[in-house]
Amino acid sequence: MKSLNFWRSLFFSALAAAAFGACSDDDKGGDVDASITVNDKEATTIGIASAGGETEAVSVVSSGTWTLAFESDQDWCIPNITSGKAGTSSLVFTVDPMPAGIEERSAVAVLSATGEIYGVPYTVTAKITVLQSPSGEI
Repeated sequence: MKSLNFWRSLFFSALAAAAFGACSDDDKGGDVDASITVNDKEATTIGIASAGGETEAVSVVSSGTWTLAFESDQDWCIPNITSGKAGTSSLVFTVDPMPAGIEERSAVAVLSATGEIYGVPYTVTAKITVLQSPSGEI
């Protein structure tokens, strides 16, 4: 009888050790945090004079891959890159000269990065407004 109790106790002890050994606090469940900033903010505006040229560089910091798209169709403001990877990227826009008769124009670029929480994807964005005016001031 003592032999049966010994084996039963040993079996349940091994079962309990296996059950507790399988638990772990380091499971992230595939979560991927997403973040993106431009010049350490969620949005920024850069100005350029009506003569056009290159804008000042904007620092893009992202936790993962990101893409750039404009809010509306335009062909006068061209980014040097339209996507990037995790880390810091430098983004510059080449702006065409402003046509006669136009006082001011702007283009809004939206940068998007995607993350995942509990298997559900989500998107975070940052915006860059390029404002072209005679003085180039914001």
